[in-house]
Amino acid sequence: MTDERDAQEDADGADEVPRAVSARSRKRKSTGSQRSGKQGRRVTNGSAEQRRGSGAKSTWTALALGCVLLITVFVTLCLVQQPSLALGKCLRLFLALGAALISYLIAGKLAVEFQGKVAAGDTTGSETKIAGSGGFAVFLLLAVFYDPLDARPFLAQIGLVKPDATVAAAQQVLHDERGYNPAVRGVADARFVKEVAELQKEKGLSITGIVDAQTLSALSHLQKGQVVIYRSKPAVLNTDGPGGSAAEDPAWMSNTALHDESGQSINSRKVPLVTIPMDHLGADKLHLGDFAVVYWPAQKKHTFAVVGDLGPKGRGRFEISPAVVAALDLPQMKPTSASYDVVALVFVESRENPVRLSRDVINEKGKALLGDWGGKEDGILKLQQILSSPDTQPNTTAPAPN
Repeated sequence: MTDERDAQEDADGADEVPRAVSARSRKRKSTGSQRSGKQGRRVTNGSAEQRRGSGAKSTWTALALGCVLLITVFVTLCLVQQPSLALGKCLRLFLALGAALISYLIAGKLAVEFQGKVAAGDTTGSETKIAGSGGFAVFLLLAVFYDPLDARPFLAQIGLVKPDATVAAAQQVLHDERGYNPAVRGVADARFVKEVAELQKEKGLSITGIVDAQTLSALSHLQKGQVVIYRSKPAVLNTDGPGGSAAEDPAWMSNTALHDESGQSINSRKVPLVTIPMDHLGADKLHLGDFAVVYWPAQKKHTFAVVGDLGPKGRGRFEISPAVVAALDLPQMKPTSASYDVVALVFVESRENPVRLSRDVINEKGKALLGDWGGKEDGILKLQQILSSPDTQPNTTAPAPN
C-alpha cells in the first residue's frame, strides 16, 4: 500500500509540473501581448505624429509655392511693357495655380475646424475632398474667365505700369481702323494683345501679340487707302517755286518743301501741287509727295496733284498751285483774292520713292488711288456723298472701303 501511495504521489507530482509550466507560459504570453500592445500604440501614435508633421510641412510648402506664383504674376505684369500671347497664357496658368493652392489650404483648414479636429495636418477623408473641390473651383474660374493682363490698366492708374510709346501708336491705328478703345493709352492689356495677334494672323506674320517691326509695318499699311479731305472756303493760291515773284505774290518764296529727283524745287506752274498746314504733316500720316485729287464741286471737275508744299500752322486750310487752277479751268485766280470752293482729297501713305512728278505719272497714280478708295462705287460720287453730309468737318479723315 505504501508503495502504491508513493507511486500515485509521484504521478500527481508529474502532472503538476506540466500544469505549472503551462501557467507560466500563459503568463509570459499575456505579458508579451501587453508589451506588444503598448509598442503598437507607441507605433500608432508615432505614425500619427509623423503624419501631422508631414502634413504641416506640406501645408507650408503649398502656401509658399502659391505665394511665389502670385508674386511672379504681379511682378511680371508691372515690369513687362509688351506682354506676348504666350506670356499671357503662362501668367493666367500661374495665377490660377497659385490661387488654387491657397484656396485648397483655406478650404481644408475650414473643413478640419468644422469637424472639430485639432491636428492641422490631418485633412484626410472628407476634408481632403472639400479642400480639393475648393481649390479646383478657384483654378477653373480663374483659368477660364480671368486674364491677368486685364489688371495692367489698373496698375498703370496707380503708377506701377508705365505707358509705352510703341503700344500707344499701335492702339491709335487699331482704334481708327478696327474700333479698338484702349482702357489706358500706351498700356497693353489682354484685348490689345489679342487684336495684335489677329492682325499678325491676317498678315501671315508670327503670332506673338507683340508689336515688333513687321507688325508696325503692317499697322502702317492699314492706313493706306485712307484719305484726308481738305475743304477751304475759299481756296488759296500758292505760287511758290521757280517762275513766281514777290511782285506777283507778296508771300512768294523761291523754294518748295518738296523737291524733284534732282533736288530742285518744284515749278508750281507746271506741276499740280497742293499745300497742307505744316502741323498736319505726319499727324495724319501725310507726307510730302502723297497723291491727291482736287475737286471743284460747282462744276464737278477734278484733277490730280501731289502734296508739294507746307503752309502756316493752325489755319487748317490748304492751297493749290497755278497748275491746278489751269487743270480745273478755274477763272484766273490771284494770290491776294481767292474765291473758289474746292476740295482736296489726299491719299494717306501714297507717296513714291523716288518721287516722280510728270503729269502722266500723277494722273495714272491718282486715278488708280481714287478707284481703290471708291471701291465698288465711283470715287468722285463717294466724295460727293461725304461732302453732302452735314457732319463733314473742314478736314475729315475717311477710311478705305472694306
